[in-house]
Amino acid sequence: MQSNFSITNVETAAVVKGRLLEALESWNAIFPEKRAARILLKPNFNSNFNALTGNTTDLRLLAGVIEFLQAKGYSDITIGEGTNSGFVREGISVIHRLRADRLAAAYGVKIVDLNTWPETVKVALEGGAVVEVADLLVTSDFIINMPKLKTHYEVGMSVCMKNLMGTCRGRENKKKIHGNLGYNIVHLNQVIKPNLHIVDGLFAMEGNGPSRGTPVNFGKIIIGTNPYQVDYLCARLVGFPPGEVKPVAAAIKLGHITPEEARSWDAIPIAAYQCTFKKPKVSPLVAFVINPRFQKHLIKIRYAPVISQICSSDLVKSMFYKLGISQEWIQNDEASLSFRAKDVDCGTCAKCEEYCPLGIERAAILDGGGDRCIGSLYCCSVCPKDAFVLSGHSGFYSQQINLYGEIIRRIA
Repeated sequence: MQSNFSITNVETAAVVKGRLLEALESWNAIFPEKRAARILLKPNFNSNFNALTGNTTDLRLLAGVIEFLQAKGYSDITIGEGTNSGFVREGISVIHRLRADRLAAAYGVKIVDLNTWPETVKVALEGGAVVEVADLLVTSDFIINMPKLKTHYEVGMSVCMKNLMGTCRGRENKKKIHGNLGYNIVHLNQVIKPNLHIVDGLFAMEGNGPSRGTPVNFGKIIIGTNPYQVDYLCARLVGFPPGEVKPVAAAIKLGHITPEEARSWDAIPIAAYQCTFKKPKVSPLVAFVINPRFQKHLIKIRYAPVISQICSSDLVKSMFYKLGISQEWIQNDEASLSFRAKDVDCGTCAKCEEYCPLGIERAAILDGGGDRCIGSLYCCSVCPKDAFVLSGHSGFYSQQINLYGEIIRRIA
């Protein structure tokens, strides 16, 4: 397989970090020589649904990359993400809800919200619009993009290119991108150029993603340096014609993917890794709303002062969610949970330990996690015997349990 692209099979949860570290060693030559280099990790924290739903970047991968970098002597590591507009509008920190802030603290690295980053650079979009992007994406010495492999009802798939949406500062800039989403995503990628892309295909998502699809235990880590190539090949991996993925199609039309490159990527033998994912299906109403010819006008109407107030009501938000216009039903209620296992015989099962981002030992997890526990609740989510008892206030987390609890236990 070509040296600027690799696929790693992850057979079980127990080998996730080991397989990741082995894969990264083969890319060792591209990392900075100076150990004081400023390194930025850009995950996908699109929602407060954790990685096991197929929605967000797996904290096990994030932890594994940090461990790899720290073992090499790198000390200036920052995690940066700017979650989607709905959570910004509600004043909700997805970074906190996913416990990524606690993960960062456990490893002694920085974590920042790109929605509030003070310094920006400007990126020209289709039609003369300009968007502001956190300047960390151009001033860092080395950038690792860590997207989630998932379907997307607006553009077909969300992988490397789409993940840069989270670099746009705040709601106003994110709205501008939607004026012509496929092309504007490509324009972002012409200015923001991560050095390495590590795609989380462990628990991917099929169907009506990015937040309402179905999780798939795909068991893949995809790594590459060219976002166009990685997205093109990820489309092939899940059985999507690359030209039907809007950012890929836009990159082809804009000449960033040449016919010769497309032919060479089509010839890469990946059949052994392929799995056919269900494509997004949208209603005629949703198709109208996301059509680039109308979307930019609808966005202006949606965010007009009076209309915006009406659309923020619970009744209208409920209606938009049921119609499929909105991907999230955002819960404002925070969660405060602790856990402890019932008195059960686990036998040889160690899934709770294998899925823990910090690799806490099973005995400690069964007893509530101990001092190192960050509260990701991956352990409780995957237990095949549903042996953990949650105590406290479930808040927003109850939505994940209701929507995905059963399927996660089944496929983990």
